[in-house]
Amino acid sequence: MKYTIANARENFSELVNMVNYRNDRIEIAKRNKTVAYIVSKNDFELLQKIEDFLDAKDADNILATSKGTISHGELFGDLGI
Repeated sequence: MKYTIANARENFSELVNMVNYRNDRIEIAKRNKTVAYIVSKNDFELLQKIEDFLDAKDADNILATSKGTISHGELFGDLGI
């Protein structure tokens, strides 16, 4: 479902209930351009787990191709953190 920022502001508690109880995903738009989403806690936690997995995979690849040891700063730099 897509809402403008003004509509989302006016109906915020209803949108939170839709996300919480029906697992809806709410798209927020400004000038017809999507700027944000409201998602459930479960969806957010799943996204975090996916991101953590991908970060770990990237870190493993960097470490596998490095010669010897690598500092935290180099690792974070290579990961873009």
